[in-house]
Amino acid sequence: MSDDRCAGISTALAYAFADDPEPLARLLGDPRWHFVRNIVFVLGQIGGAEVVPHLAAATRHADLRVRRAAIHALGQVPPTLRRDVLLDQLDRTDGRLISAALAMLSREPDPEVSASLITRVLSPDFEHRPEDQKIALLFALADIGGDAAVPALEEILVRGGWFARRSPERTTAARALVRLASEAAQMALERGLQHRMDAVREACQEAVSQWGRI
Repeated sequence: MSDDRCAGISTALAYAFADDPEPLARLLGDPRWHFVRNIVFVLGQIGGAEVVPHLAAATRHADLRVRRAAIHALGQVPPTLRRDVLLDQLDRTDGRLISAALAMLSREPDPEVSASLITRVLSPDFEHRPEDQKIALLFALADIGGDAAVPALEEILVRGGWFARRSPERTTAARALVRLASEAAQMALERGLQHRMDAVREACQEAVSQWGRI
């Protein structure tokens, strides 16, 4: 089947079930992952509050391709309605799914999203995440957290005390502070540049030299 025909069928289904997507949602239990992915796409075209529970269910589908499609489909849903579903994805294991959720959550400032990211960054579980997830969470926090993110980023920057060593998350925290470019972030970087530990000073020096100047 051609792409044009598939697009035409999807548009027709979205139009036909726009007022009541429930019959389409019942098809999410079909054993064919590609069929379910297509249904998810149609639900995304419909958009609105009515499809949110169904897309939330699709984010828990056994097939990763369906879950990723559901995240992208949530882009057609109002931000306040998709927020909780996207935040739930941040505790999953797939890095690409987490990145997709963060990209959508970062589209506009949201204090609740910022607070949720801060909670995750400061959680003991943060240390056990893969490095790519740590970096993604820290940069997302810089993008949407504003000055509320500064204390959390500074805590990551100086974490370790006398045993502080160079680490990707320390470097990223310094870069995120440069990225914020606020007075509060600048003050945190200045404290880091004068820190007693070499690893902290080096992270700040590198971030300032490569990403901007204080």
